[in-house]
Amino acid sequence: MYQVHLAITSTELHLAINQLQLALLASVVGYNYYDDRGEQSPSAKGPSPVGSIGNWVLLSEQLTTARNNLAATSLQQTYLYAIGGDGLSSYEYSSLTTTAATSAKDYDRQTMSAFIKGNSNLPSVKSGFGATAYNNVVLVGPSAGDNAVLASSTPSSGGDIGSFTANTNTPQGDFTGSCLVSGNNKIAALAQNNVVVAPCASSSTCDAGYVSAPTPNTKRSNAGCAYAAGTLFVIGGSDSNVSEFALF
Repeated sequence: MYQVHLAITSTELHLAINQLQLALLASVVGYNYYDDRGEQSPSAKGPSPVGSIGNWVLLSEQLTTARNNLAATSLQQTYLYAIGGDGLSSYEYSSLTTTAATSAKDYDRQTMSAFIKGNSNLPSVKSGFGATAYNNVVLVGPSAGDNAVLASSTPSSGGDIGSFTANTNTPQGDFTGSCLVSGNNKIAALAQNNVVVAPCASSSTCDAGYVSAPTPNTKRSNAGCAYAAGTLFVIGGSDSNVSEFALF
């Protein structure tokens, strides 16, 4: 048996090991890494659950008028509207601007302009109601003692939605503390003992007449309502923690 002895220095050995490590690293695809930018190391806190939201951030932009029992909605994912409120018939709006992420580790950032008072008012004072957007208009729902459903004009280039016009058809019943939601080419107004639905046309009108719909199992006012994936949700209201849904 022959034995072969190789003479190699420690420096040469370290160099060979480093080259082997680089070759192995180059062959790995999709590995996770931490970019050390001199910041504090990541904490042991894990990622947020699926469906959760981020931390709330206090905005410097404030309403031009304090509003209670108002309605708020967005349009075209570009404008944010605050409408009515106790003793108020005015509305105001803010423009939203999205700055796209610049890298895979960055995220889209959204900023908003200062609120601007609208050039027109609702036909009358309105509070405790809901608002939603359909196509290119803002719809304002019925409220206590005022069952009119209002439709705005299409927004100007700056976001002003002009004057509101009452729909020809008016839902019947008590709509104190109601909410309004749109989805699947329909709108629905929900109140404590009253739910009505009206179809919407492609021309941005939702004024083909209202029909009564089943009321939730738990009667409540001042609830929140939302539409998602063919389903209408009603949540909370009147000190209730109950949520319900119905196909819409």
